[in-house]
Amino acid sequence: MSINVGLLGLGNIGTGVAEYLRDYGNREGLYLKAAADVNPARLQNAPLPNVVITDDAYKIIRDPQLQIVVELIGGEHPAREYVMEAIDYGKAVVTANKFTISRYGREIFEAARKQGVDVGFEASVGGGIPIIQSLREDLAANTISLITGIVNGTTNYILTRMSEGMEYGDALRVAQEKGFAERDPYLDVSGQDARHKLAILASVAWNTWIHPDSVSCEGIAEITPKDMDFAAEFGYAIKLLATARKRSGRAELRVSPTLVSVSHPLAKVVDEFNAIYLEGNLCGPQMYLGRGAGRPATTSAVIADIMRIARDIRRGIHDDLPSLDEEHELVEDPVCGGYFRLDLKHVAGSLAKVAEVLAKHGISIKDSVQRNRFRREVNGDTVIPDIITVEPVEDSRVRRALEELEKCDRVFGKPFYLRIEDSSDASVGRSSRS
Repeated sequence: MSINVGLLGLGNIGTGVAEYLRDYGNREGLYLKAAADVNPARLQNAPLPNVVITDDAYKIIRDPQLQIVVELIGGEHPAREYVMEAIDYGKAVVTANKFTISRYGREIFEAARKQGVDVGFEASVGGGIPIIQSLREDLAANTISLITGIVNGTTNYILTRMSEGMEYGDALRVAQEKGFAERDPYLDVSGQDARHKLAILASVAWNTWIHPDSVSCEGIAEITPKDMDFAAEFGYAIKLLATARKRSGRAELRVSPTLVSVSHPLAKVVDEFNAIYLEGNLCGPQMYLGRGAGRPATTSAVIADIMRIARDIRRGIHDDLPSLDEEHELVEDPVCGGYFRLDLKHVAGSLAKVAEVLAKHGISIKDSVQRNRFRREVNGDTVIPDIITVEPVEDSRVRRALEELEKCDRVFGKPFYLRIEDSSDASVGRSSRS
């Protein structure tokens, strides 16, 4: 039985999928019949003989000859509307769209169940890493207690270059020159991209609805050579980690730059690679490593979904999509260890004054390390960065301490807090129902 496919979006990934179906689709009985894009240049240059090319997505969505619609335009709108319309017309849908799935996944899956069609979204997280199907199928017998990983290749590439001595701005520029970062890198470097991906992973792993806005999120723009210097000296790597941790039904979700021990497998993941580390009660610890973005890796995931769904259509069946109806308490004020980095005026009593502020907010100091190689003169004052490691503490205490320290006359500039990932430090704080 031949399966006809319609494609929305002829950008980098869409072109990769179209070319694969053009060159190899007939081996699987898959035929790209129509493609849509709003960019006239893409329509004119598309190397797709015998494929109907249009700028009207709805012509494809409503075509009764097509069984699968592949959405690769990205963003929330009109992608969400296209996906819902395709489902309403009885089409199976494949998408790589993390924004649509993370924000509208529950309504998309519910609509698909009612229509008896499949939705494939493997490519929405981790590029070519088969993590979604692994969570839905291979690890279905497990209770997943931890998902943590590097799910944004742009930030990992930048942090890798910074660990080699580059400043943040220089590393970002190189990433852009090599095509690993967009001209506007905000979604990547702010952590927003990873935030959406983590919401999808946690929702699938726990069959609950995690909206991305409920995920605590920080980016990498404030990481400096001082942090990299400390990390290298004391046996850490700095990674933008997306972490979902659960104990006794209480869940903590966070995206933030984090110090990871060099003994942890995630510390060894460099350049644009992604890696997802998880722990299940039966399978134990596992890590999935691969290219998290780019045409070949994402094409791999999209085509795998198309093939799987085509087999289901031929058999007259469809997958059981996640119901996302289980409830979990979300931790509002999570606890984690870390360090404060402050530029202190080199005068007697500066450290004591900082310690007084931290004690006021119930924050216990573990150690203090001056980074003398970064000392400098500012307006006649000698300023030396000081890194103060602290015991696990609630985020709210850290925020209040940072606000007070920024006003302290012994602190120059804005203080910074960087978390340290340590399973022994992991605990939970105040929570809310989700």
